[in-house]
Amino acid sequence: MSVDPIHIESAYPIIRAKAQQVCCWQGFRRRDLDDIIQEFWMHVLRRSTKFNPTRTKWETFVSVILDNLCISLLRHRRAAKRSSKREECSLNEPVRDADGRIVDRHQTTPEISSARTPNGGQDLQWDLQEFLALLPDELRATAIWLAHCTANSTCHSTGMSRRAIQRQALELREFLEDAGLRDYL
Repeated sequence: MSVDPIHIESAYPIIRAKAQQVCCWQGFRRRDLDDIIQEFWMHVLRRSTKFNPTRTKWETFVSVILDNLCISLLRHRRAAKRSSKREECSLNEPVRDADGRIVDRHQTTPEISSARTPNGGQDLQWDLQEFLALLPDELRATAIWLAHCTANSTCHSTGMSRRAIQRQALELREFLEDAGLRDYL
């Protein structure tokens, strides 16, 4: 069934709102807004032939097909991030180092600080335990929450504002630097 022009025009606010939501997602930019709106329009126009006014309202139809399109976009982006095609090289691939010798690629990467090496891991744990014991109670609790959860989860669990968590995270960084644990940041 075809859709009359009045219905088509009434879809614009829905399309624009959904496109603005998409621009807030990671990987999309504000300057992509016009392109996203255009893509949404094309999708709505292609799907408009399937609209049946006896089953649903036009606005609901548009909203649902855009929601489905957004879900597909997110799935596609996540799949692209996990794709093995993104791997440009293997760390075991033989390459020439600065001295001209053939070595595995991983041997040419910059050295990792001792805090991140396998034997430095135990040192890290001890240093952090000592560090946590020296912290005031409130900062210690926040540090433990942030070690295991995201800032948002910490906000929800502790009832603190995001701004308060950010301030405490900055304080924790300062304490780490003062304690000589800058390598662990």
